[in-house]
Amino acid sequence: MEVPPTSIIYRTFFGDQALGDAFELLGPESLGDWKHSDGSSLADLRVLVHARRFPGGVYAMVRPVDGGMTHDS
Repeated sequence: MEVPPTSIIYRTFFGDQALGDAFELLGPESLGDWKHSDGSSLADLRVLVHARRFPGGVYAMVRPVDGGMTHDS
């Protein structure tokens, strides 16, 4: 599983030039952006991610937003 560069978790771990040296970020994203090494992706679920960087890693809380699905099922 690869963490996409657009992910809150990725941006918290590597920092974001626009945000400076961010240690904590909160925001929505879609799990559909996450890809397996075989090219498949996770379900297109809208989530709210709250990530905080610590020495050596990132801790994140992820929860569905408003039922989660981004399009009609």
